[in-house]
Amino acid sequence: FAVVERRLWRVETAMAVCLAAAGLFGSYLVLFFSDRLWDSPGWLRLGLLTAGIGITVGSVIWWMSRWVFHRRDTRALARLVQRRYRRLGDRLLGIVELADEKKRPAIFSPSLYRAAIGQVAGEALKLDFKQTVNPRPARQRAVVAATLVAVAVAVWGIIPQAGWNTLKRWGQPVADIPRHTLVGLTGFTNEMVVARGEPFDVNGAVEYRSFWRPATAWHRFNESKPVRADIAGTNVNFTVSGQVEDGDLTVNVGDARHEVAVRPVQRPAMRELHARIDLPAYLQHPVRNEPVQAAYLPVLRGSTVSFQGRVSRELQQAQVTIDEVARLMSVRDDNFSSPAHEVGVASHFAFTWLDKYDLAGAAAWQLNVEAIDDLAPRPDLGTLGRDLAILETEVLELNATVRDDYGVKETGIEWRALGQAEETPPQIAAALTARAKGTQETEFETGFHFSPAVLGIGKDTTVE
Repeated sequence: FAVVERRLWRVETAMAVCLAAAGLFGSYLVLFFSDRLWDSPGWLRLGLLTAGIGITVGSVIWWMSRWVFHRRDTRALARLVQRRYRRLGDRLLGIVELADEKKRPAIFSPSLYRAAIGQVAGEALKLDFKQTVNPRPARQRAVVAATLVAVAVAVWGIIPQAGWNTLKRWGQPVADIPRHTLVGLTGFTNEMVVARGEPFDVNGAVEYRSFWRPATAWHRFNESKPVRADIAGTNVNFTVSGQVEDGDLTVNVGDARHEVAVRPVQRPAMRELHARIDLPAYLQHPVRNEPVQAAYLPVLRGSTVSFQGRVSRELQQAQVTIDEVARLMSVRDDNFSSPAHEVGVASHFAFTWLDKYDLAGAAAWQLNVEAIDDLAPRPDLGTLGRDLAILETEVLELNATVRDDYGVKETGIEWRALGQAEETPPQIAAALTARAKGTQETEFETGFHFSPAVLGIGKDTTVE
């Protein structure tokens, strides 16, 4: 029975050791290959470590229960032999009980016992008790354990960085240890704000860290179908179809994976535009602020004009192109201000901008500024006819209305007697001059009293 016990100890010890090794190396390799597919979460790493340790502890407990706490006695070994060599029947167990002095009856024949034991022992010596213990389960477990150990050693030999990284992540499942990938992705942003409903480009680069050099990349937006793209050298370029909802764009190359949060927004649009017009100095007008409602703006020639606008989003930069000459504008939040421009001839303005997300407007805001001349005032004497005869002493009441687009400063009556040289300046009397209250009255009404006698105009004189 000593031979059976030694062989059984070796087999069961090998089974326990192989099972423990298989548990530890198996859980490690599961994590290694899982990390090649995705960034294994902490709960999975913790579960694998717990499973590996649990199998190892279970193997130890199983071995100790058989060889420490509940070690087999001779009767148990005899039953084990009987199951292998059934022809011994119950005789082997019987002589085991006879050999135990505590279980012998009080009256017995030693010679009879010796004869019985000798007969069964002689028959048992012809048998190989080592065959009682089946080594196949141990061999099977040894093959599994050896395979797992060989794979782990090969992993460490070929890609040691990935092997060491997986070991750290396996041993510290709750620690924030980044996953080492055989392929690295660089140049990809974590978040993109794109134009709503318009295709957009995603660009990055691939870093090969091992013998594995994938030639294709894949991208997928939310749950849509993955789209394939070829890698040009180490550059990865995708054109993603237009999107209208927020989502995640997943880029996969080999075992590397990168997620880009995509947020589609409307392009920044013009909300309002005002023209700041500084009229020529002779008009003595304050600066005008006029809203620009259309693509045409008439401005008095000689004026200086600048523009202030507001768009739908905070700006990064803005510029205005005046007759194909680009000039930067100052920006503040969602407002912009253009430099001053002197209006001499008709000019074309094109406003463009770039918001904080690097999105430009859908199209440049076009504006034509037309230079107009300051026309002469338009006087009106009401119903007074063009030809009129009055007495020298008569007083003619004149009701005058004067209109001008940019305001009337003063109005008055001047005359010249017919027959005088045209170089002779017309006559002006202070009594026949009226000044407006300001410089911005576009319509001015006043009355005058024209008396030839008072003005020294002789009789039979024709004046104009």
